[in-house]
Amino acid sequence: MGILKGSIVISLCCILIWSAEPASAKSDSVKKMLHQIKDSIRENDGKIVKCQLQIETVHADLKKLQDDSEWLKKTIQETLFWQKYLKEIMLELHEARKRGPFGSCGAEPSKVSGKYLIQLERSADEFEVYCEQSKFGGGWTVIQQRHNGRVNFFRNWFEYRRGFGSAGDEFWLGLDNLHKLTAHRPHELLVEVKDFQGNYRYARYTSFQIGSESEQFSLKLLGTYDGDAGDALRYNVGQNFSTPDRDNDPWKGVNCAADRHGAWWYKDCGPSNLNGRYQNTDDDLEAMYWSASHSDWSGMAYTRMMIRGRDE
Repeated sequence: MGILKGSIVISLCCILIWSAEPASAKSDSVKKMLHQIKDSIRENDGKIVKCQLQIETVHADLKKLQDDSEWLKKTIQETLFWQKYLKEIMLELHEARKRGPFGSCGAEPSKVSGKYLIQLERSADEFEVYCEQSKFGGGWTVIQQRHNGRVNFFRNWFEYRRGFGSAGDEFWLGLDNLHKLTAHRPHELLVEVKDFQGNYRYARYTSFQIGSESEQFSLKLLGTYDGDAGDALRYNVGQNFSTPDRDNDPWKGVNCAADRHGAWWYKDCGPSNLNGRYQNTDDDLEAMYWSASHSDWSGMAYTRMMIRGRDE
């Protein structure tokens, strides 16, 4: 707008000067005035072009700044996302380290009962267990637990070898892992039982060892008994493990696992059947019982078997 006003002023001045001059000089004045106008127009055109170039440059700079701003915004968002993700990963790793793997429940440092990973040797596979850290001095690995009957324990050889259920709930650790644990170093055994009237008892043995699968996961070793539940496992020492589909008990013509609706180290079936049917009964040989007297076949409401390294 300023450039346009300047051109108009110059033109008006030229016209005024031209009107005041004699006729002879008017032609020269007109030519001079036209030259001035052309020069002014050229000069202004150059300024306009320059301004347009500056405007385009500013526009391009603004566009680049806007693009840079969007890129920076996106980069910040991505950085915040990855920071959050890495923080979550670090927390997960921290929690995972707290869960193990450990060589045993006795080696778990927090001494808080819960699920942990056990690894007997660096080259060995990890497996999950429930560690009981508050009863009988802690450091116990739960190998069997039943308390509500929701998990079916009438299972085949493969399932008893592998294990089933959920650690901390109704659960069987698995004969393979049980053999690895007890063959790795000497262990003691603790058996807890509770009837449907709420009466709690326990049986504790100073040693406990299970053979390999080639030995039919036999009950190879059972130490001195202590407790108030009665010594209902002594009768089974030396016996192979039996399941409904793998009759390894010595009683000819009788499959104790099928007869007692369970799986165990049966010898002529015998006075203990902690993997039997979960039921509230007074006299049923299919029930989950612990009968040191060989005469009380009452079903248990709760059972738990735990082992611990003797040096822990």
